[in-house]
Amino acid sequence: MNIPVEKAKPLKKPTNERFVYQDDEVIDKPFNWAEFKRLLAYMKPYARQILPILLVMMILGTITKLTVPYLISLAIDKAIAPASPALPSLKLLLLITGAVLLLYLIQWAASTYRIKFTNIIGQRVIYDLREDLFKHIQKLSFNFFDKRPAGSVLVRVTNDINSLQDLFTNGAVNVLIDCVQLFGIIVILLLINWKLGLAVIVTVPIMFLISTKLRVRI
Repeated sequence: MNIPVEKAKPLKKPTNERFVYQDDEVIDKPFNWAEFKRLLAYMKPYARQILPILLVMMILGTITKLTVPYLISLAIDKAIAPASPALPSLKLLLLITGAVLLLYLIQWAASTYRIKFTNIIGQRVIYDLREDLFKHIQKLSFNFFDKRPAGSVLVRVTNDINSLQDLFTNGAVNVLIDCVQLFGIIVILLLINWKLGLAVIVTVPIMFLISTKLRVRI
């Protein structure tokens, strides 16, 4: 007697496909400016405290960073290569060295105070965000937690808040400082030699496009 053997049903999805939860697919969405503005609203109570001091420290740090290369080139052209007619080359070299050391000291003080101050403000913003998020979680229904996999809500709360903490303490400030320094470098290049400056500036948008394409592909 032959017993019919039931054939195995083919899998709907290939076994090598990455498994994701349903809420992961919903969260994986493009950047939303409305949510970003909502997030920046947490910094509004501290705007009067952070903006003036941050701008002063940022300007001091930018000026010192951009002045040091100019002093080094001045030392090479005026003190090392030819002898200065007004001052002996050694005396001028020591004078420029002292000015460079003073600028490095100012840059260190401004950077230290800026990092300390932005970390304090960033921790206060994260504290407010955690407090509001905790209050919101307390109001969610049991049905919400039943539909989520174990630990997913906890992972969102801990990992996402840690990423935001790095954004508030380092990311946004560093991007602003880099933009100001880039603008200052462009101005100095154009003042020294506008033809060579334009030749260098042309590569900036090309590098930006290449890095953006690579980031998306990665």
